[in-house]
Amino acid sequence: MSNRFSLNELDAILQIIAAASKKGAFEGPDLPTVGAVWQRVVEVSKATAELEAAALKAAEEAEAKNKPKG
Repeated sequence: MSNRFSLNELDAILQIIAAASKKGAFEGPDLPTVGAVWQRVVEVSKATAELEAAALKAAEEAEAKNKPKG
């Protein structure tokens, strides 16, 4: 098992925070911390998506390069 979150798991975390916030689970003093966690999860999610896209592109380019011509 990986010690990293998948994009689906990061999305689920954001959905949980949004649902809890909508239901009033957080009080005023909690909001800066909740907002900071939200922003960090968004940043990690974007970075992870970019890394995955770059890895996929590199794999596709390597496959195309190694494909026999003919």
